[in-house]
Amino acid sequence: MKKRLFIYLIFTLLAVSACVESEIDRDNLHYETGVTAFNEVEKALDAIFIPLDEALLVDAFSEYIDDYGLADGSNLLEVWLDAEDLYFPDYRVRNSGNLWSVVDGADTLFTVDTGGESLFATGSIWSYIEYGETTEQVIGYIGEGCFMYRLSGYSAEIYNGYYFLYEIVDAELVVDIEDIDKTVVTRIPESDFNLSGNLKIISNTYYSYWGGNKDGYREVEMTATFPESIPLRHKYWPNHGRFYSEGSYIIDIEDLTLGMSGSVDVTIVPVSSYSREVTVIFRGDTVVI
Repeated sequence: MKKRLFIYLIFTLLAVSACVESEIDRDNLHYETGVTAFNEVEKALDAIFIPLDEALLVDAFSEYIDDYGLADGSNLLEVWLDAEDLYFPDYRVRNSGNLWSVVDGADTLFTVDTGGESLFATGSIWSYIEYGETTEQVIGYIGEGCFMYRLSGYSAEIYNGYYFLYEIVDAELVVDIEDIDKTVVTRIPESDFNLSGNLKIISNTYYSYWGGNKDGYREVEMTATFPESIPLRHKYWPNHGRFYSEGSYIIDIEDLTLGMSGSVDVTIVPVSSYSREVTVIFRGDTVVI
């Protein structure tokens, strides 16, 4: 059974279920398809940062050992246990050369290969493999708070309002964290950052954006492109929550089963410190949420 180190806060705005009724594609309701695509992209964005978060924790763990361990190694066990309590309180950490693993009993939850570099060394490339998976996810540090974040066939655990489901995600992203301080940033969702690049969601779903579910499952791909010139801005307020507060991007939808495609235009503008306005345009219809 797949285990997670963290349970993230879910965007309060994402109340729309992923189970879309077949009537959504009737002519008088097709505008809802654009909103549904937007919600699915935001739910995916809420689920993809686990590898980066866990890499940050491993880096913090390693640095703690270096900072507080004595040169002769006489206090290594004590410092190691302290670091586990601080960064992985429910698990154990194992290290062999460049490989760091977090384990729960006999199960390895994930393994990180550091390549012998600190995560915050400019040009570093770390690879991450999660329990039960064979595909490596890649995390690289560009410098000045920017991470290169590459996901390939990543199984994202997405909350749909009632239960979790899994969707395959590919991504080529740059995560630019504002005012980064590696001693405190160990969870990306709890920071302010800008996001650029692309995110693809691959879903074998029982609904289609262009028809009912009478014929069963259909394969749908959605690719969100966040331009470098207008990055998607994420804001976090302790005690007030978080959301993507500003940006403009396109979601390309492709129904591989029906051979149909279309695009959704999304514009997000901040309204006040803790609110936003989202404009979604699909098939000529504009919806403001």
